[in-house]
Amino acid sequence: MLSLSDKCDYVFIPSIRSLEPKVYSYPKFIGLPDMIRVAVPECPPILDPDIDISNGKRNLYQVIYKLGRPFSCNPLKVKKASKAAWQVHQEFQTQMQNQRLTAPEVISRMFPQLGEESKDNGFNPIITIALIGHPYLLYDEYINHRLVPRLRDRGAKILFPEMVGREELRTAIYELVERPYWTCEDEIIGAGVYHLRGDIDGVICVAPFGCGPDSLMIALLQRYAKQSGKPFMSLTFDEHTAETGLITRLEAFIDMVQRRKKTGSRYVHVPHFVRDGREQEKISALGIPNLGDKFAAFRTLAQQLNISLVVPPVTKHTLSLGTRYSPEFACLPFKGVLGTFIECLEQIPRDPKAMPIKIGIVGEMYVVMEPFSNMNLEIELGKMGVEVRRTRSTFFSEWTRFSHFLNALNDEKKELQKFAQPYLKRDVGGHGLESVGEKIRRAGDYDGIIHLAPLTCMPEVIAQNIMPFTRETIPVLTIVCDELMGKASVLTKVEAFVDLLKRRRNQGFWDRILR
Repeated sequence: MLSLSDKCDYVFIPSIRSLEPKVYSYPKFIGLPDMIRVAVPECPPILDPDIDISNGKRNLYQVIYKLGRPFSCNPLKVKKASKAAWQVHQEFQTQMQNQRLTAPEVISRMFPQLGEESKDNGFNPIITIALIGHPYLLYDEYINHRLVPRLRDRGAKILFPEMVGREELRTAIYELVERPYWTCEDEIIGAGVYHLRGDIDGVICVAPFGCGPDSLMIALLQRYAKQSGKPFMSLTFDEHTAETGLITRLEAFIDMVQRRKKTGSRYVHVPHFVRDGREQEKISALGIPNLGDKFAAFRTLAQQLNISLVVPPVTKHTLSLGTRYSPEFACLPFKGVLGTFIECLEQIPRDPKAMPIKIGIVGEMYVVMEPFSNMNLEIELGKMGVEVRRTRSTFFSEWTRFSHFLNALNDEKKELQKFAQPYLKRDVGGHGLESVGEKIRRAGDYDGIIHLAPLTCMPEVIAQNIMPFTRETIPVLTIVCDELMGKASVLTKVEAFVDLLKRRRNQGFWDRILR
């Protein structure tokens, strides 16, 4: 975007939400136009149509006509251009599937005026490798360190996801999962299962670092490949990927595949995963994390299904406190809850004249709600004398209470969407929109905001990149949570942030006095 900012009149960045009903795109692709708009203020006007097939064909046609207005006011001309583009796209896909050609090879045949020739050297392949992943990784030789030429130099014939028909990919997806949820599942699960069932020698999956959906899909494919007996390797790329390490792994994988083929070792194919309930083991015990008294519904459900529910119990000290201060007729839940409240109140210093620093916590629901994941952030802030507030949608009780079915949280989200509108026009999934909207709505109420985001959480990445560019000057501290985070590091950041907020408040006080 920075390189294009002074070279064009418009920039085309669509917000791709869905390309088929109930199958969704990644949050980053949904919020990309808004993120670019605030991060690169010098960029030209952005053409950012909302592509959502779930809204029907009529909406799609309206989006296409709106997109064509900067180029022509004649709707018939726009319709003719879009129809021609669709026909070329269909021909493009047909050639890839029928002739087993790569995307660059088809483009060079369909558009010879571009001057790019196919790189087919007419070699006789020794092995056949299926290369699966997203096209922007498979065909970008800078990002993947010339992966395709390196494989061909080692005598590999390469098969790409685009070489397989849509129906075959979709059938393969249903073999592994119930139904597709992400748009890209054709490129990974569909192509992976299809090729693992076919006559290929190995599969290489290419994925970008930090992609949550890809990591889940690759894990499923690894299990399927193990059952199928086919060699499978996953390569993850980011800006730190070293070419030497990639070459070493690639050479070892190719050598293994070639030796395997020479020895004639065969694989045992497992055509289907078990889906018949009669062949599955019955669940006798179910473990769930302890989140206090908020899992009554799960307990009831487990009892109805005759499942033993394993939940860490309340401590004896908690129950003894509740029993001591409860009436004799009080039930056990009452004593447990009361004991918990008493433990929270014991030996906490109270100052009625205090005006504590107010910090709002926003972010992804799980890491905001689960104390272990955020290093007991609310407790640690309380020890520092900070008053903590959270967004309504990050309380589990709001999702289980009856008012949720009356769209109470939907109304809350609509209100936050109004505040986020100037900077984030779309719901990017998760709690990304709520994070941006809460910062703007509470700018006059909070001294600061702590933004909790799981590592690689795409909706929160969108929010993290947008929040620094809003007009509101309220400070924001983003804490990225993963299994490697250390409590000492988190506390150091939080203590420094609280000190900054205190100095900021004191400076504002003296500014008002001096005026």
